[in-house]
Amino acid sequence: MCIYLQFKFDIDESRKKDVLRQFSELWRGWRKRTAAKYVTPFEKDRKKLKSIPPNLRGFVEQDDWKKFVKWRFSDEGKEKSKIGIEVHANHKYPHRLGRRTYAGLKEKMKREKKWTGDGRIPRDLLWIRARQGKKGKMKEMTDEAREAAAQIKDYSKQIAEGTIVCEGNTDALVKFFGEEHPGRVRAAGTRVTPSQYFHTPRQRGPSNKDNQNKIRELEEELREKDVQARISEENLRKEFQEQLKEQTLDTERKLQQQLLQFKELLGKSQFDMVQPFMPSSENVPALGREAKVSNEILGKVVPNLNGKARKKSRVPNSMLSSKKVVAQPPTGPPHLPSNKSQPCKLFDSIRRLVALGHIIHTESRTIHGRQMLDDGLRVSVDVVEIKSALLPRPSPGLLTVQDAKNSLVEWPERLVVLVGKEQTRVDAFEDFYKRAREVFKRRHAIEVELHRDVFGQTEDVLIHMALEDIEFVCRCQCLTNNAIVLYIRFLYAKLDGAARKNKFGFINPAAVHFSVSKTEFVKNVLNRLKDSMRSRKYIFIPCNTGNHWVLIVFFDGVFYYLNPLASKCRYQLDEQMSTVSKALRKLGAKRTEEKVFWVDVKHNPKQTGTWECGFYVMLYMKHIMESHDTAMLSPKEMFKSEKNYGMAEIDEIRNEWINYISPILEKY
Repeated sequence: MCIYLQFKFDIDESRKKDVLRQFSELWRGWRKRTAAKYVTPFEKDRKKLKSIPPNLRGFVEQDDWKKFVKWRFSDEGKEKSKIGIEVHANHKYPHRLGRRTYAGLKEKMKREKKWTGDGRIPRDLLWIRARQGKKGKMKEMTDEAREAAAQIKDYSKQIAEGTIVCEGNTDALVKFFGEEHPGRVRAAGTRVTPSQYFHTPRQRGPSNKDNQNKIRELEEELREKDVQARISEENLRKEFQEQLKEQTLDTERKLQQQLLQFKELLGKSQFDMVQPFMPSSENVPALGREAKVSNEILGKVVPNLNGKARKKSRVPNSMLSSKKVVAQPPTGPPHLPSNKSQPCKLFDSIRRLVALGHIIHTESRTIHGRQMLDDGLRVSVDVVEIKSALLPRPSPGLLTVQDAKNSLVEWPERLVVLVGKEQTRVDAFEDFYKRAREVFKRRHAIEVELHRDVFGQTEDVLIHMALEDIEFVCRCQCLTNNAIVLYIRFLYAKLDGAARKNKFGFINPAAVHFSVSKTEFVKNVLNRLKDSMRSRKYIFIPCNTGNHWVLIVFFDGVFYYLNPLASKCRYQLDEQMSTVSKALRKLGAKRTEEKVFWVDVKHNPKQTGTWECGFYVMLYMKHIMESHDTAMLSPKEMFKSEKNYGMAEIDEIRNEWINYISPILEKY
């Protein structure tokens, strides 16, 4: 109801509740008076109620009048009327003002010379007069009200004589009734608070500015903790690499010593037939494991005190043959041939290097009894770098990287980098994030201006881009509102003037966020659509439902719903859009099919993970903008084939996003 009132009247947000309350009281009073005057007296002669009374014909429709009369004589109507009469009968001190307010009563008393003082009329006198009849006699009051009035008059007299000393807000009414309710004052009228009437300071809670300061302090504290955690993690990584390097050098020294001993034992000619074994990065043992390669190949040589070598175990005959033996380092896991595996680095969902391993190439698409996803790779985890890191695709009994050591697991292709090909787009996005982090060390946010026409508003809008907006795009996490808004800004910049005016429009995701009330949601959508309802435009409405992004497209009077999840959950958005649709019809909107206002698009690409929804919403908007033509097809017709998006499409979106905001960062 408030939405319809706001189309007719300019109502301040702070007065919305007061307006609705007054409207409710007036509506209830009108129904009561109408029933008492035009309906109830003719209960036994209902033929007279078939037509609308002459006084009501200007603003009451015939159908509404029939429903009103029928409801008043129904069992439900009679029961509610009976309850109202009983409630009214239980009022101990009913007032007799009728429709007059306390402000009107004050004017009447001054006009009739019932009060001639300069100050305001005491509220105990107003309370008593409001419960008297038209003649202002005590006998017109109920017995309980008469007794209360006598007691209040007595208190008032004692206060005036000084017999009772009152302090603060205490007066005759407080002495009789007790302390006032915090939100109202007796005999002072509606919307009058104790602080306004008695001129006392309000008990203030923390101001919005204080809350904002606390939020900033908490955010700064969290950032500091995050920085410390990253520094600690980087130090541990460096320490691990140093230990690995020292262990590698130590292993090489031991091998060289044993080779020298082997040379002394066999002599120079025999030694030349055997090539030294040189460790590679793939066969260096992990921390805490003893290198046993030399013992297995060479046997153990122990010199005695006389300078002669003594063999503890014999050298295999195969090594003493006439053929030249070359020791080759392993190029893959021991259980598979080298041509079916590739060494790789394994990253987690936040782009940390968590393990080293091998990609295992097989035709099977199942692992641990489960079907692998389209972007999944079968990998072996050989060397663990971060033990506590979670697996991107956990398996039964395997939750962390440490659990998966020396096992085969499924790993998303986007998080796997082949050794020797480290300069990939993963690094490009990570490099961009590192550059952004340097910029944000000196500030909490960067202001980005949005032209008023992007979201069809009356003035330009400023958004505050934070580091997390960039991080979530670069590291493939659930996107923020600002990330979606900035991509909308990019799409809008690509449109020409005609397309901006006649073909496409956007609604700010913040206006339809899950934290917005249903009334505000409907109002924001209506304000954007009412100017576009007579044209065939695509209006994109990206909605954050709390932990998931969906896209609603308004086109030709119908809302098309694109959910990246395979489930049919609508998050009650169809109910809110139904309200919008009804309001648009009242404003003159027309549709090709009157009974259809909502369509679920079934064949739009569906996400396979838990983080892609925001990127899919971006891809949906881009697809519609690139696929439209002069025929202006509906979104349902544009997504007829069951096509899926992969990492290539998502990376393309990410590249467009960072290339668009890169000039913004370069200014700082």
